[in-house]
Amino acid sequence: MAMREQDSLEPYEPSDPGYDWDYEPEDHSRNMPNIIWGRVAVLGAVVLLAFLIGRMTAGGGGVPEERLASARNDLRDARAQVTDLETQVQRLEDELAAQPADTGTDTGGDTGGDAEGVGEDEEAPAGKEYTVQAGDTLNTIAIEFYGDAELADYIATANDIADPSLISTGTVIVIPPKP
Repeated sequence: MAMREQDSLEPYEPSDPGYDWDYEPEDHSRNMPNIIWGRVAVLGAVVLLAFLIGRMTAGGGGVPEERLASARNDLRDARAQVTDLETQVQRLEDELAAQPADTGTDTGGDTGGDAEGVGEDEEAPAGKEYTVQAGDTLNTIAIEFYGDAELADYIATANDIADPSLISTGTVIVIPPKP
């Protein structure tokens, strides 16, 4: 063992002082969490982007063709109904404009009539006569003449019909003016 103590070698020291052999790596333990979280964030963004691209390009998603066709048919039918109703409204407005205007001049005196303004000796305004055809009901007649099935009771009252379901083919009824 004595030999080892005498022949000890000294570490090599370069003679150039401008070159640093004593390199110590920087301590990255402080920055390591930032690097890891940055990588996790980038990985999450890539996965999210891949998911979104997959959802947008996947086949079979969306509305089935049968449902889409059914919805388009419903839309077409609804538009046809709107057109029919607009035509009906225009026709009714034209009929209303063609009727003589009520001046509304009331003398304020009693005409000697009942509460509806028609005297006992006076007749109700005459209307059109109509012969009931096969398949007619008061509802269809009201729609034909007034465009409104709710006025079937008005026709029944004007013709003293107690049961509207008992009108028969060939019966002549009076269609009063539209109220």
